[in-house]
Amino acid sequence: MILWLTPVRDGARVAWLIVAFVGDVFSVSDLVKELRAGRFGIDPLALLSIAGALLVKEFLAAAIISVMLASGRTLEQWASRRARRELQSLLGRIPTTAHLIRGDQ
Repeated sequence: MILWLTPVRDGARVAWLIVAFVGDVFSVSDLVKELRAGRFGIDPLALLSIAGALLVKEFLAAAIISVMLASGRTLEQWASRRARRELQSLLGRIPTTAHLIRGDQ
């Protein structure tokens, strides 16, 4: 964004294009992995959005979509690791013995 404020705005466009391109490459690789695993998520829509933005030379929009997609994946991985850790902690607290009380005991 700071590059956009300088007199040479082409630097900003190049930076946005690079971010969008890198995001697109990672999106394609993740999409292939997801499809091979039989899962279908938001990646195809994000890929189409990035590709469409690049086609109409809206490099900033493509870069923003790439950053949003990457940050969403990062948050999802963090939440997944935390949930797994908490569930493992709960499983570690499962009682190994039980006491049966019958009648007035």
